[in-house]
Amino acid sequence: MKRMKKYMWLLIGVLSVSGCIPTITKIYDAPNVSGEVVGWPNLEPIANAEIQYIHRNEDNAWAAKAIRARHSDNNAENLDRQLPGVFSEADGWSDAQGLYAIEADYSLKPTLLMVGYALDEYPVRVAANGYATGIVFATGSLKIQDVEFAYAPALVLDEHPLVVAPPVIEDGLSYHELNTYFYTHNVFGECNAHVGGYALSALNVFRKLQARVESTDSTISHRDIQYANPARLNAVTLWKYFEQSCRDGTSTSEGYTTRFAQHDIVKQILTELQHE
Repeated sequence: MKRMKKYMWLLIGVLSVSGCIPTITKIYDAPNVSGEVVGWPNLEPIANAEIQYIHRNEDNAWAAKAIRARHSDNNAENLDRQLPGVFSEADGWSDAQGLYAIEADYSLKPTLLMVGYALDEYPVRVAANGYATGIVFATGSLKIQDVEFAYAPALVLDEHPLVVAPPVIEDGLSYHELNTYFYTHNVFGECNAHVGGYALSALNVFRKLQARVESTDSTISHRDIQYANPARLNAVTLWKYFEQSCRDGTSTSEGYTTRFAQHDIVKQILTELQHE
């Protein structure tokens, strides 16, 4: 027992010298997030949209609860990917201007106090009747010990998610081709299908906005240009986040081949998203 105490104090001493101090402190689930939500195609603010943190430790946290709302198409390939969603315990709601602000919870946890922290992306889900549910990310510290404030990029929710836009570059991958990759035995079959669904939806919104911005139509407004870049940024973040959800596979040649194919497809998508 004495020897165990001796080693414990020795460990604490080493951690203290290295700048790592063990303690029990508040750890916040996420930063406090503020942002804006508008609707496609009119890009007007959406009031009373429900805003909710996605907590990584929840079972099926990414699964949106699909509802019918104003859409009547019975041939949707995946309802909880393509139709509007709501959830029961919102962390906040958007106001008449489409603006929102939510506050994160905290808990007391044993931790090591260290100098400097890495950054992380915190997903927030946004849902409104009549629109496809969307995801937006806010950046904060990996370990949040004090209240942090973060601004999420403006989020565009699609009123017509079953209307599919073509790629904005000649050799881009079509929506329907990408959708087939999510089938169980296809290249994205082992990845998080819910994250992939949000990523695919975000790509479709970007394509719609970018096509309007690049058109010769004289009705293009400053709002089209204003929301095109946030739509691009959100799609980029979602596809990178989605790729991280894919399993690395085994050490077999088949596992490596699948991982390479996943990366190659995401790379093609990111190339399109960099198009201006």
